[in-house]
Amino acid sequence: MQLKDCIQVYDHVMAYEHIGGLIKWLNTQKFTAATTVGGINTKIRKAENLGMTNNSKSQTMVHWHNYLHFNFSKYLQDYKTKFPKLSFHNHFDITALKYEKTGHYSYHHDSSWEIMRTMSCILMLNNDYEGGDLSFADQNNKEILKVEKQSNRMIIWPSNFLFPHAVLPVKEGKRYSIVAWAF
Repeated sequence: MQLKDCIQVYDHVMAYEHIGGLIKWLNTQKFTAATTVGGINTKIRKAENLGMTNNSKSQTMVHWHNYLHFNFSKYLQDYKTKFPKLSFHNHFDITALKYEKTGHYSYHHDSSWEIMRTMSCILMLNNDYEGGDLSFADQNNKEILKVEKQSNRMIIWPSNFLFPHAVLPVKEGKRYSIVAWAF
């Protein structure tokens, strides 16, 4: 088995009208600058995020959080059947991300001593932008897999240091995605 075999891609994970409704709602929300371990550093990461919680005053956010949690849980369980030795809980952090023109995130991995994530998930919401590809690399930053952008596509992989990944710069348009991490 190769490392890229542990990167699973699922298509058509939600109803397309739900994707459209979610994007429409996200367009009404106030995003904030996304940070890295050292704070805001646009040389490493240029994106905006919106933390999503089921403990919000907004019932619409609670709805979307719960709906997304359900979908991430379903596909993580499928992943677990393919890799039964994995151990993770059904507890997630869920965040909406928006990358506008020149938005990017340099190669990184999702787990650290400060935040011990087990599994990473990205739900691509749209594909009407240029650039912004999700790219996985080996430890020498040699690309091993570029995930073709497609609306309603979920990608799941282990959060550890073996899976550095990046969002390449957006050339035109806005890239929307939902990220979730299981612990």
